[in-house]
Amino acid sequence: MKERIFKDVVLTMLQPNPNNPRKTFSGPKFDELVASIRQVGVIEPILVRPFGKLDYYEIVAGERRFRARSIVASENGGPDHATIPAIIQDMTDDEAFDLMTIENLQREDLTELEEAQSFKIYLDKKGKDALPELAERTGIKPQYIRRRVAVLSLPDKVIKAWADGKIKYGHCEQLTRVKDKKLIQEYLDRLLTKDNWYCIETVHDLKKKINEHAIPLKNAKFELESAGCLTCSSNTDCQSALFEDEKYDGVYCTNSVCFKQNQGKWLKANWKKYGKQAGTNGFRFEDELTHGHFNNFAYEGNPGEQCKECSHFVSRMKTEGKFADRQVCVGDKSCFDQIIKAGKPERTAAKKKLEKTLKGEKIDADLPRVSWHGEYFREGFYKNRIPEAISALNITDLRCLQLSLMAIIKSNNDSRIKFANQWIPKYEKKKITWHFDVEINDVWQRITSMTADEVSQAHRDLAREIIMQTGIVTADERHWAAAFLNIDLAKEWRITQEYLDKKTTKEILDMIIRFAIDKDEKAQKFLYENLGKKRGKFDSCKKGELISLMLESGIDLAGKVPAEILKARK
Repeated sequence: MKERIFKDVVLTMLQPNPNNPRKTFSGPKFDELVASIRQVGVIEPILVRPFGKLDYYEIVAGERRFRARSIVASENGGPDHATIPAIIQDMTDDEAFDLMTIENLQREDLTELEEAQSFKIYLDKKGKDALPELAERTGIKPQYIRRRVAVLSLPDKVIKAWADGKIKYGHCEQLTRVKDKKLIQEYLDRLLTKDNWYCIETVHDLKKKINEHAIPLKNAKFELESAGCLTCSSNTDCQSALFEDEKYDGVYCTNSVCFKQNQGKWLKANWKKYGKQAGTNGFRFEDELTHGHFNNFAYEGNPGEQCKECSHFVSRMKTEGKFADRQVCVGDKSCFDQIIKAGKPERTAAKKKLEKTLKGEKIDADLPRVSWHGEYFREGFYKNRIPEAISALNITDLRCLQLSLMAIIKSNNDSRIKFANQWIPKYEKKKITWHFDVEINDVWQRITSMTADEVSQAHRDLAREIIMQTGIVTADERHWAAAFLNIDLAKEWRITQEYLDKKTTKEILDMIIRFAIDKDEKAQKFLYENLGKKRGKFDSCKKGELISLMLESGIDLAGKVPAEILKARK
C-alpha cells in the first residue's frame, strides 16, 4: 500500500481528471451538496495524486466535492486562499484510472448515462477481456455491464433524449435490438410524441412494436449458419441470453435490413426456379415499390407476350419470401397501358357504353356491362338503408351488440388479434401477433354465431385491452378510468423493488421521514439488528440497505403512496 498523506490543499492547485465520466455537476442533489459544504464544510476528503509542477495535484476521486467547494469559495473571497481536505497518494496513470472508475461506479448518485460511460471508458482502455475483472471489482454482473455499454452505440439523438430525461433507459435498451437507423429514428419520434395515436410511451409498448417488425427466421430462404444468424445479436435467441426478461414464441430476426439483404441474394440466385410459378423475370421487395411506382396486372389484365422478355416484368415480394403481387410492371406506364388495351378490347367498348349512359344516349344492349355498376349501386342503397335498420334496433337486441363488437374490432388492430386468439379456434393454437394474419370474414362469422353472454364477455375483454393501449388511451385517461372503476390508488398501491431501484438514496430517506417509517419499531429493529447500524441512524445506510429495510423489515406499506403516484398531469 503506497503512503497516503492527509493535507488541506488550495483549490487553485487542483485539476480535474479529463477521463472522469461524471459530467453532471448541477441539479437538486448538487445544490444540496453545496448547501451542506456551505454549512459544515467538506467532511470526506477527496483523493488526489501529484501532477505536473510542485504542489499541483490531479483529482482522482471527489470532483463533485471540489466543484461544490469552489462555488462556496467564490462567495467568500475566491478560490486562491480556500482549501479542501485531501488525501495525497502517488499512483500511476493506470492506478489513478482504476481508482477513479471504481470509486465512481460505487457511488449511488451516478446517473445511468454516467454509469454506462464509466463502463465503456474502462473497457475501451483495458480491452473487452477486462469485463470479468470489472464485474468482480464492482460487484456488478457482467451481463448488466454489457447491456449498458451496448446502449451507448445508439445514435447521438437517442443518447441525448436519454440524457435529457425524455426517454428511459429501458427504451434505449430495447432500441439496441434494432439495427435499422431509420427505424430507430421513427421509434424515437414516436417516443417523443405525446398524447396521440402515433406515440409510444412505455417500454412494454416499444418492445411490442419492435417485436411486430421482427421476422421469423423460419421464413429465411437462405442458409442461417453461413449467414451468421445463429450467433447474431439480432437473433432473438441470442437476445434472450442478453436480456433475461425477454421471452419469445419462436426465433426472430430484429435486423430487417440484414435479413432482407440475405433474402434478396438468395431470391436473385434462385429466381429462375422460385419465380417460375409467377412467370416473371425478377422481383422487387414491396417496400421498394410503393403504390404509384408500379402497375399491377392482377387489377388491370393479363401481361402480353412481349412482357416475358422484359426486365420490367417482375414480382413484388414480402421480406419473408412470400408474394405480395405476383405480376407487376415497373416500366413505362404507356407501355403497360398499350398491353392492357390490346389484351382487353372490351374495356374500350365498356367505356363507350358508360359515356353514352351518362349522356342519356341510346346504347347497344349487346355491349358488355360495366363491372363496377353492381357494387356502386348496391353501396348507394346500403348507405341509407343500413343506418335506418340499425337505428330501428332495440338497444338490448343481440345484433346491436354484435355490430358494435365488429366495429370495435375493425377500428383497432390489437383488438382483432386479441379476439382471434381468444374466440376463433383456427387462430387459438397459432397465437398470432399480426392483425393482417386474421381474415376479417372469420371474425364476422364468429361474431354472428356468438351468444349474448359471449358477446358481452368479448366486449369486456376488448375494453380491458384498449384501455391499456398507450397511444390510444393516455396515462391521464387511464387514471380517470381507474377512478371510474372505484380503484383506490391511495389504498391499493404499494412501494415496490422496481420503484425504489429508480430512486436515489436521499429520495428514499425522504420517504422514510415523510411516512414516519423511522418511528416504526420494526424499521428501527431491522436497522439495528439486521443492518448493524446505530439506532436511529437511517442516514448512515446505503441505498441497497434502505431498500432492504423498506421491503424486508415487515413494516406496513399500505397507504404510503408518494404524491407523484397520486397526481395526474393536467
